[in-house]
Amino acid sequence: EEGTEPVAGEIGFSVGKVYTSLSGWTGARTSEAFGTIQLVLLGRCLEKKGYAFWSLGHCYSPQMEYKRQLGHRIYPRQDFLKLLHKHRGDFRRPTAGSEVFEPLHDETLMSSDLLAEAPPDEAM
Repeated sequence: EEGTEPVAGEIGFSVGKVYTSLSGWTGARTSEAFGTIQLVLLGRCLEKKGYAFWSLGHCYSPQMEYKRQLGHRIYPRQDFLKLLHKHRGDFRRPTAGSEVFEPLHDETLMSSDLLAEAPPDEAM
């Protein structure tokens, strides 16, 4: 809509059924918790799309505590690499003429639908 500005967003990529977050953002930290809502909606979107796991990256500093609150787990490197290999699928260049990019968002999957499907104790 004209005159509206995004309040939160995400940059990441997927290979196979693995989504990797690179960076999330909010316009400003507010009591409305737009960043948390963005992450919860992204998680539900990934789940609905059939992703096997979501790599949130490193979680070692106190500033990254929100990742633990969302269920982030740290795996030993070898275990993580096994999961990555299992779920990323064939990691080769696509053949000429094949679809390279498939957006996570489409008109059939809206954030309001994802919130509506949440159990009552999880709805924000």
